[in-house]
Amino acid sequence: MVSVLIDKNTKKIISIVEGQKLRSTSEYDVHYTEKIDESEILKELSSLGILGETVFFDILFKRDALGDVLMLMPVIAGLKNEYPYLKIALQTDEWIVPLFETNKLFDSVVDFRTSISGHHEVDLCKIGDFIASRDGRENQHRTLYYEDRTKEILSDYSFTSKGNFELYFQENINFKEKVLELNGLKVLLAPKSKSYFRMWGYRDYDEKNYHRELELIKQLPEWNFVILDVEHLDQFDKIDNVLNLSGETDILACATICKYVDFGIVPDSGIMHLLGALDIPTIALFGNVTEPEYRISKYEKVFPVTTPTKKFNSRSYKKEPYCHISNCWDGQVHNCMGEKHEKWCMKEISIDKILNIYEQDIKGGLTSSSFINNPYNFKKYTIKPSSKLLNYKGIRSS
Repeated sequence: MVSVLIDKNTKKIISIVEGQKLRSTSEYDVHYTEKIDESEILKELSSLGILGETVFFDILFKRDALGDVLMLMPVIAGLKNEYPYLKIALQTDEWIVPLFETNKLFDSVVDFRTSISGHHEVDLCKIGDFIASRDGRENQHRTLYYEDRTKEILSDYSFTSKGNFELYFQENINFKEKVLELNGLKVLLAPKSKSYFRMWGYRDYDEKNYHRELELIKQLPEWNFVILDVEHLDQFDKIDNVLNLSGETDILACATICKYVDFGIVPDSGIMHLLGALDIPTIALFGNVTEPEYRISKYEKVFPVTTPTKKFNSRSYKKEPYCHISNCWDGQVHNCMGEKHEKWCMKEISIDKILNIYEQDIKGGLTSSSFINNPYNFKKYTIKPSSKLLNYKGIRSS
């Protein structure tokens, strides 16, 4: 037991006493902790907002959005690997803080409302200020942009990004058990994305979102699908081979689920980056993006699905509309909305195309999965001759 004495007026640390459980007085409050290392104690107090003083660190990184923070992590890991004595803090979105606050790379992780400073501040939030572009889009993957910008600010430090960092976080045991209880192949689906144009689904004639994932689920009853989203998606309720956890998770539960599925099929989103950082095989749905590797960062097991566009021809376009925009990252995505070719690039991503990537890049690596022991989930389902999975690639049921 460690007692940390904090002045009631100044909110500054007076003393740290190990082995005694002291009591608060009229002059100071006492915070109890099991941590012994002073930097860990400071990290805990600052993350809880107990200290009223502005806490100073060697380097303060600022970046919002889950995917972007994860693409920044190799830079921080490389810096910390070269200079382990540095006290590094991260300031990010409040909902993301729990995912990184126990990570050994950081001495403190706080939200943007918390007062915190560093001798060097690496503010990467205004990405347009330092990302060079070619024809309106990025010309290298974002981790390299973050590395270049960090080296520009920290000119006295020499380091190289470290892609194989370990993502430490406090697992949610309840959601871990829910996933592990599934018998057979466990596939994560995240149907929605921040951008409508990144989603595999589309709006129907009644302006309601239709999720293509429902077709995948129907055609593959042998697989177990886990659904994630911030909001509850009732379209996935009451389906036998679906565990619908949409609207039920915080960031730690979400990360835990990602860690224990066998693979994911998701659009370009924070979930894609989370799966990639956890080294979980992932089929990433990109549509019209000519260089998806710039978004995949250094993830070795994320496999992109893209749809090449066509040159515009008025006659063929009138017969069957298609996308002729060179790249959605050109800032031309508004040209897609409400047009006959709206979401054409995503609609062109077929279930067969996804199954091809699964067969070629993912299936052979699932050696440790429960799927290998019980590939067709005999506990729930009976294989029928019409099974999409059995008929695929020439396989037949007996």
